Amino acid sequence: MAYESVDYSEIGQGLIGFLLLLLIFGFRWALTFWRPWQPWKPWRQRFREYRAESWPTVEGLIVGGNVQRIPKSSRYLATLSYSYFAGGYEAGTYLRVFKREPEADDFVRQLRDRRVLVKYNERNPRKSVVENRTIDQLVALSPRFAKPS
Repeated sequence: MAYESVDYSEIGQGLIGFLLLLLIFGFRWALTFWRPWQPWKPWRQRFREYRAESWPTVEGLIVGGNVQRIPKSSRYLATLSYSYFAGGYEAGTYLRVFKREPEADDFVRQLRDRRVLVKYNERNPRKSVVENRTIDQLVALSPRFAKPS
């Protein structure tokens, strides 16, 4: 019985080509759809809040904010800047996405100069979180944003 010899170099080249294509297109897919570096993604805020559950709380002040359009999107990003004292004056930001620019502008305008609870990391006081529920409470107490019952 005679066996045919198989040229494995051709199989190897095809496999390497396939793996290269998979790597290139997989990386491009990750950059196009996944984009984990976008700070306004809701899961990032939830993760920050989870991590900060045991952190101490201090009172802070929302000192300003701005609104900008999110690139390649029809949505707007409202950024609130806040300051707090934790062994020294520190600052942080809170992000929220809106469908319309006037809503985002009103959000920033109504919350500017309001007091807010800030959670901070004792080991690194520069790391801080303002929880969504804290902002939601402020929004509910603002006459302009209060939802009809």
